[in-house]
Amino acid sequence: MTAAYDLHQEAMKWSSKGNDLIAAAKKMALLMAEMSKHVRGEGGSKKELIDCAKAIAKASEEVTRLAKEITNRCPDKRMKTVSIQIMNLYECNGTNNGVNDEILYK
Repeated sequence: MTAAYDLHQEAMKWSSKGNDLIAAAKKMALLMAEMSKHVRGEGGSKKELIDCAKAIAKASEEVTRLAKEITNRCPDKRMKTVSIQIMNLYECNGTNNGVNDEILYK
C-alpha cells in the first residue's frame, strides 16, 4: 500500500490535464491500491486479483511508453542516456522471466 500511496501523492502534485504521463501514473496508483486490498484479503476473487495484476502491467507499459516518448525528445544527451538506462532497468525488473501466470497464482 505504501508504494501506491507514494505514487498517488507524487502524481497529485501535477495536473493530469493534457499530461498523459501523469494521468497514467494516477491510474496505476489506483490499481496498485486495489491490488493491495486484494493481497490483504479485503476484496475480490482470485480472478479479480489476476485481472488487477494484468491491468497494473498494462498501465506500467503505458507509463514506460510515454516516458520513452518524452526521453526521445530530450535535448540533453546525458539526461537522455540516464533516463534510458533507468527505464531499461525497470523493464528488466518488471518481467516475470517467462514464468506462466498460472504457476504464479496456484
